[in-house]
Amino acid sequence: MSEMRVTYRKSAIGYAHDQKATIAALGLRRLHQTVEHPDTPALRGMVHKVRHLVSVDGVAADSPAGMALLSAAEPAGRVSSGSAAIPDSEVPAVAAPRRRASTSHTGGRNEAS
Repeated sequence: MSEMRVTYRKSAIGYAHDQKATIAALGLRRLHQTVEHPDTPALRGMVHKVRHLVSVDGVAADSPAGMALLSAAEPAGRVSSGSAAIPDSEVPAVAAPRRRASTSHTGGRNEAS
């Protein structure tokens, strides 16, 4: 399996918590740090989520060349799961979640003025 080099290029300060968590999950702690990971669809998804903060194999991940790297064919040995559909007869029925009774904007208190 091939390796993908991910480099932390831009600070995650000011970005959403889930993006900071993705940077940490990639093993990146400091700016300009580079890590190597096996090229898997999960890694590609993580890099895609923070593509504005990282570069891949020396190319900015949000540039056209970087996007081409991320959207390249799936790694060898992987089978795309998008074409295999589950028949409706095998999908378990799931009940809709119950909704809570709505309360007025007063929090259930009577407005006596």
